[in-house]
Amino acid sequence: MRPHARLSFHLLSRTRDPAPLTVDLVLDEAVMRRIVGGPKMMSAQLRHLAELPHNVRVQVLPAVRTRAVARAREQGAI
Repeated sequence: MRPHARLSFHLLSRTRDPAPLTVDLVLDEAVMRRIVGGPKMMSAQLRHLAELPHNVRVQVLPAVRTRAVARAREQGAI
């Protein structure tokens, strides 16, 4: 995520507004499996995702779907 996108996401997700915007965060399964910085770093990153406020919905796109989407793009279906 680019720095300005990170800042915008942080501001949207941490608002005290009683009716905050809803943020949908969709991650590719490969992102969840890619080891970055070792076990402690990975644990901290997953904990951060789990502790996001209620207006942020985190979804993981299964790898099977990701490959299907890539195949459809190659075939010009999308």
